[in-house]
Amino acid sequence: MMALAITTGDAWSGAAVMFAFTLGASPLFFTLAYLATRLGQRLERMFLRLVAGLSLALGVYALLGALTLLGIGSSSLQVNAAATATEAQRAPATDTLEIQVVDRGYVPGVLYAKAGVPVTLTLVTQNSYGCARAFTIPRLGVREVLPETGRVAIRLPPQDPGTLPFACSMGMYGGQIQFQ
Repeated sequence: MMALAITTGDAWSGAAVMFAFTLGASPLFFTLAYLATRLGQRLERMFLRLVAGLSLALGVYALLGALTLLGIGSSSLQVNAAATATEAQRAPATDTLEIQVVDRGYVPGVLYAKAGVPVTLTLVTQNSYGCARAFTIPRLGVREVLPETGRVAIRLPPQDPGTLPFACSMGMYGGQIQFQ
């Protein structure tokens, strides 16, 4: 919900999204608190272990997203994107790239560009509402909130041969540009 609030691009709209989320989630939190107080001693311990395990798993997931944003790790969707690399390898490396930004990531997930020359990366959105609209290239300091529908061109400076990862602002969705 925080990513959705960020991608609205407006403080008041973002606040409205967070208020609606808090209002909608409150009954669930009150119900969980009530059930936790009503559980017996034995069930309470089991419930606490379950909550602790779930919190640990979510913490690891958040840590992996943070590492992706730092350009260190790779998101789970980057692994899926790598599976489409064989199709992208058929296309020669170029200095003009285009990415379709969809609600659940970027298509294609792996792009091939010429090394040593400036590259124009065009991000295309069409009725996109997910966190993929908050596009980042951590290593280059690129942070761009994309419109719901439109085209945004980003000029990348010449790069040495290698991999340049990109991701959404939460590190959930990502991909990479292979400079050759």
